[in-house]
Amino acid sequence: MPLSDTRLWVEQGNRLPDSDPLVAGKIRLALESGERLEYPVSFRRLTGNVAALYQVEGRSHGYQFPRYVSDMDPSFLSGIAASTAAWDYASDISALTEEEESRLYGDYYNEKIKADMEGMLEKLFSSGDRYPTYSSHPAVRELARERMEDAERLKRSLYAYNYYDKWYRISYGGVYLSELLFFHGDQIAKDMTAETLTDQLLSAPAGQRDTN
Repeated sequence: MPLSDTRLWVEQGNRLPDSDPLVAGKIRLALESGERLEYPVSFRRLTGNVAALYQVEGRSHGYQFPRYVSDMDPSFLSGIAASTAAWDYASDISALTEEEESRLYGDYYNEKIKADMEGMLEKLFSSGDRYPTYSSHPAVRELARERMEDAERLKRSLYAYNYYDKWYRISYGGVYLSELLFFHGDQIAKDMTAETLTDQLLSAPAGQRDTN
């Protein structure tokens, strides 16, 4: 079946700075017939310095991941993660809603989300158009930094991701549904972005967020 009739996924995220572009390890083809095929991929080059092109093993053509290359300052990312991890879930994050939450959300946040705060933020900042982490232009990089330091928006994103990861962390051959929805949802539906999912969750009736 030609590739135009397939849906393609590259595993292991999309942070692909010039110094370490070989992040994706394989490509998964989901055919319309339901068959799934996997091929190793190797980094070929950057196109226009903003998009990564891979060579698919055993095929004559390449594959371009449908996102920009993300190149963040590791020390800046670590600093943001450390500041964010210092927030208290009960007083800083769950306070975004009026209801008294089940402790299940707080426990999950402290045990799972906070433990991988830097990884979660890296995926968040590398997805969508809000954080232009692909640009080397000083003014654009400064804009990205300002947006990444927006505490109120970060709290909203953390609340939402904690919810989605709690209920949808289901593995499909190594791809977690919660990460697919939150960081790559626009590959499923055009408007399914982390920002949209966050807004919908926080504006929903309290009963929708309840653990029952």
